[in-house]
Amino acid sequence: MISPDAIKELVERDFADVRAERRHNPDGWSFYHREAHRGEPPTRLAGAVQPWPGSPTFFRLALSSRLTGAEHEHQADSAEQVRAWLRDELRLYDEHYGRPKA
Repeated sequence: MISPDAIKELVERDFADVRAERRHNPDGWSFYHREAHRGEPPTRLAGAVQPWPGSPTFFRLALSSRLTGAEHEHQADSAEQVRAWLRDELRLYDEHYGRPKA
């Protein structure tokens, strides 16, 4: 099992274009492409939450959920899983919104 804080550290280390923002209820982190933007195009990619102390961490694929209209949430068991899920969300972002130029 990997904690929301460990996921945040992994994202900050491995994904330069992704920003973390603390979230509450449940506690954890939201991850955005470059910056938090809650309009069009949406930049929220995913979230890592732990519903209660000692519970498994869940990784919510926000962009996949938004595009399909179905909840995409997985138990986060390893850093490799999280990296793969986030790479997929970034690929979807590119396909649907294109990445803004730096």
